[in-house]
Parts: sequence; C-alpha cells; structure tokens
Amino acid sequence: MRINVTTSVEAMQKKIQYARQRYSKWLIERLRPALLWLFSEPARPIRFVCIGGSAALIQLCLLYLFLQLHIHAWLANIVAFFLAAQFNFLFSSFFTWRDRTISCSGKLKPGAQFIKRWSTFHSSILVSALLNQLVFMLAGTVMPSLWASALGILVAACVNFFVMNRLVFCRE
Repeated sequence: MRINVTTSVEAMQKKIQYARQRYSKWLIERLRPALLWLFSEPARPIRFVCIGGSAALIQLCLLYLFLQLHIHAWLANIVAFFLAAQFNFLFSSFFTWRDRTISCSGKLKPGAQFIKRWSTFHSSILVSALLNQLVFMLAGTVMPSLWASALGILVAACVNFFVMNRLVFCRE
C-alpha cells in the first residue's frame, strides 16, 4: 500500500489554512470591541500613558546606560530625554492622537505639516524638559538619579497631556 505524500501534504496545508482563517475570524470578532474602545476619545489618556510610559522607560534605560558610561548625570538625563522624545513624538502622532489632523490650519503641504507638528511638539516639550530637569536636579539632591528622573518624568507628563491635547495635536 502506497501513500501519496503530495496529497497528504496538500490536505494538511488546506486544514492549516482553514484553521487559520477560522481562528483569525474568531480572534478578530473578540478583539474588535476592545480595539474600537482603545482608539476612542475616552481612551486617549490611556494611550497617552502607554506611549508616555514607554518613552519614560526608554529615557530611564538610556540614562542608566549613560551613567554606566560615566557621563555626567545632568547631561545624561538631557540626552536621554531628547532621544525618548523622538519615540514619543512618532508614537503620539500615529497612536495617541492618530485621529487628529496634522495641521490645525490645514493650509500646508503634508511634509510641511509634519515638520510644523514636529517643531510645535519640540517647542512644547522644551518647557516640560526644563521642568523635568529642574525636578531632576532638585530631587537628585535627596534621592538617587534614577528616582529623581522618574519624578521629573511624572511631573512633566501631567503638563504634557494638557499641552499636547490643546496645542500640538489640536482639533480642527
């Protein structure tokens, strides 16, 4: 008795394809309400916290790395903040405020609109960066650098949400 291997492989591939389609559809049906809610207006603060928390983690990891390389703590925190801000801008644009138009005036070309938003974002984080650094320097006198940085991040985050929501990613 001879078994046709090609037919068995093809039959198995069809079964796998059917299972993928069936379970993908099942998974999509289950996740759809959660995803719709996640991208709703009331969930924006949650998206902000997720992206901001990720940026904060990036900043803290970079700060730790720079401190291990014996870079002065103040300079290390500033550079770590700036690099984490690039991540924050991109993911805020495409996740947190993805439903907002890129320009509140709407009269610029897409590339110019992106540059305008990027520069507005960085102008606004300049204030929060100064606030972050001030808290870091003051708190750093009484606590370790990583804790002082985390406190600076927390204080700046409260200011950031309001500024990002009202100025950088404003509604038409």
